[in-house]
Amino acid sequence: GLCATFAASLLVLFVSPRAASSGIPDMKAYLNGNYIPDFLSFRTWLARTVGLILTTSAGLFSGSEGPLIAHLGAIVASGVARGRFEFRGKRRRLPWKMA
Repeated sequence: GLCATFAASLLVLFVSPRAASSGIPDMKAYLNGNYIPDFLSFRTWLARTVGLILTTSAGLFSGSEGPLIAHLGAIVASGVARGRFEFRGKRRRLPWKMA
């Protein structure tokens, strides 16, 4: 359990510091028109997903699984709606693009 917790904390520290909180206050600010860098990025999605899996598999109580899942859903919905994403420094396009 200690190794999984340590790995999850390293993900938040070094991969995406934006993944540190529940995401709900940031999501409210973003929806009200404030620009938050890397809020809906792939790195944030990766750090949140792997961190949540590691934390719950270690048997720890996160307490905020609901807001974490809501933020993950917002990241996926944003990527699908834009029709593009960035992976390893290259921009990729999905076969569709919504206006």
